[in-house]
Amino acid sequence: MNETDKFNERYHSLIHTYIKNNEFVCDICQSNINKMNKIGFYASDVNICEKERTNFKIDIMFCGECNPYEIRIPHLGVNELNLLVELENETRDSKIKSIYEVQKSTKTEGIVWNPDRLWFKITGHALSTMIESPSVGFVSEFLYQAGIPLQSILKNDGKINFQGHSKKSLRNKYVKYVDNNY
Repeated sequence: MNETDKFNERYHSLIHTYIKNNEFVCDICQSNINKMNKIGFYASDVNICEKERTNFKIDIMFCGECNPYEIRIPHLGVNELNLLVELENETRDSKIKSIYEVQKSTKTEGIVWNPDRLWFKITGHALSTMIESPSVGFVSEFLYQAGIPLQSILKNDGKINFQGHSKKSLRNKYVKYVDNNY
């Protein structure tokens, strides 16, 4: 068995279970996902609100527009994967045709940053009260899609610096995104 086959076998069950138990809706923008397009997935092994390591699980299903095809802000201490999946058919029992590892970040890569704190400072809401089992990837991708310039706010040491950005303006971007998509 070659490395690609081992990889596909390892994540096939994880992805199959996820797509069987979830609607084909983007977890970021809430748009319907065409099953015949390539579908993006983000997986990780840490529940950030409970600060606990878990088994690897799918945290996000992306539509084509929201899929970043990368892990924008890898978090030190979290194993993360960005996957691309092709399905064979459009039925509820869709079979996985292929799985591609787009980017992988191991727990020894990235920076230490606090997704819960960043979310609260921008939105004014505690992350744990808004989203069930949020992931590092959900926080970064949701805020990115809302137009929040994370790369300039989150510094290499993990500290949050709003210099040059109005918190009110950032919160308004978040509210507008939520109003338009939820």
